[in-house]
Amino acid sequence: MRSTQRVFFLATLCLGLGGLCLGLGCSDSGTSSSTGSTSGIGSDAGDTTGSGSTTDAGGTTDSTDTNDGSDAVDSSSSADASDALDNEDTSDTSDSSDASVSSDTSDGMDITDGTDTSDGTTDRSDSGDGGIDTSIVIVVGGDDPNVPASSAGDFCSDDSLGSATTALPEAPDSPYAFTTILRECSLNRTEAAQCYGAAHASEISVNNGVRTITGNAIPNHDCDLYPNMGNPNAVSAQNKSYDVTTTPSKGNTSTWTRSPGVGVNGIKYEPQTAERYGDTEWSYEALLFAGQVATDPNNFPGTSLGLDCNAAHVQPTGEYHYHGVPMALMPDSKQVVQVGWAADGFPVLARYGYSTIGDQSSEVVELRGSYTLKDGEREALGNETPPPGEYDGTFVQDWEYNASVGDLDECNGRVETITIAGETFEYAYYLTLTYPFMPRCVWGDIIDNSFIGAGGGGTGGGTGAPGGGTTGPASCTQESDCDDACPEDAALGCTCHTTPMGAQLCLAQCGQDSDCPSPVGVTLICNNQGICVPEGGPGGGMP
Repeated sequence: MRSTQRVFFLATLCLGLGGLCLGLGCSDSGTSSSTGSTSGIGSDAGDTTGSGSTTDAGGTTDSTDTNDGSDAVDSSSSADASDALDNEDTSDTSDSSDASVSSDTSDGMDITDGTDTSDGTTDRSDSGDGGIDTSIVIVVGGDDPNVPASSAGDFCSDDSLGSATTALPEAPDSPYAFTTILRECSLNRTEAAQCYGAAHASEISVNNGVRTITGNAIPNHDCDLYPNMGNPNAVSAQNKSYDVTTTPSKGNTSTWTRSPGVGVNGIKYEPQTAERYGDTEWSYEALLFAGQVATDPNNFPGTSLGLDCNAAHVQPTGEYHYHGVPMALMPDSKQVVQVGWAADGFPVLARYGYSTIGDQSSEVVELRGSYTLKDGEREALGNETPPPGEYDGTFVQDWEYNASVGDLDECNGRVETITIAGETFEYAYYLTLTYPFMPRCVWGDIIDNSFIGAGGGGTGGGTGAPGGGTTGPASCTQESDCDDACPEDAALGCTCHTTPMGAQLCLAQCGQDSDCPSPVGVTLICNNQGICVPEGGPGGGMP
């Protein structure tokens, strides 16, 4: 496959009849351990695409030269074939109490709780419950790990020589269509392990009401060769761990998250970019990015962000992560598929859902998000000058939630009863091929503050809602709604602020950084609109 060949992907707005998409993962402050020989730093900082010395969303400076094709990963430092392949990748179905959960030890996706003495591969429900619901597919692997690497040359330095077979997505029908450039994937799973120096490793465990998802962020599926045009960063093994509750409950107020969840393969979801228009809150959309607006004083390389066939790319830390639907994990036919866990513990499904909510015998259809473009010319969010032109989808702020269209709520999910591996949930989030592509907020409690993180703006909380840990800002319709809904340490109180996505939230006001409150796990700074936002929000950097 030639990953250098750039193709157009129609990213469409959410309209029409509904379907669902399954899962992301969440992390928590609970204890968890990663498996496999992982290394590197698991930073949630934003990526940097600019050339020279650039500051990423986490506030650290990365010297990232733009890729000219010569900065490919040195294959001499990569693992050999014996490191990349676990030839003992056999399914263990000896657990008679939960025979439908296999123990594929090579892909590291075993669901364990330490209580199953027969094979150690059960989930919380492994007590004669009959196992996984056959109508729900849990994606725990990718392409066959025993598929041999290409022998047609050095696929670690020439992206035309890899053996990937994953097709690029086709957009669903919609009256709104926008183009973005996705790259064909170059490497299969085995080749990626060799080029990136480590085989995929991940694990899911359940203990004391906490589900822990760990992994090294090496893809377990087809991916592109990095660095590539638009992304100067090389993939490297990480040591990532995420905790989510096993007993989520949907609240009435959503919480913005930079990372709304994590895949069942331990790879995080991070829909929003850190790229901004100048020094403003206007945030570029990753899957609609076609190069910066001409008047933008920032300088981003190329006309893409180097996203591969899975709408994924790499941060300066070497962490591979998703901005949209990972096509390499999608089934060949319409199925309800879990691909991860959300930050609040609910499942994340991909693309498809039941046409009749709660009826698993109903037709499986593709679901669409419920966002539309705003009308007219862009208007200033505050005192800054907005990007010129009409609301065309280029920026987060071009979109607004519209409950009358699409199938899903503002967090790209819906209330429904979903049973997975004997566990029943009242709500599910979806990854979609229509805007907003994946959740940008969650409805339940977040027990792991790394999901909130520092960095760019977000749906639901504007360009960085002041998280407050597990609750998030209160909704409002007028200033008086915020009188009793403001953190005690907000020096100048709160205001009813309209976020870029049209939500109205009680956010802390400020004249300087010291006026901002100090929620657990989040550093807030004062932006140019006099609103406290997470540190790193206005900065540049690869999403």
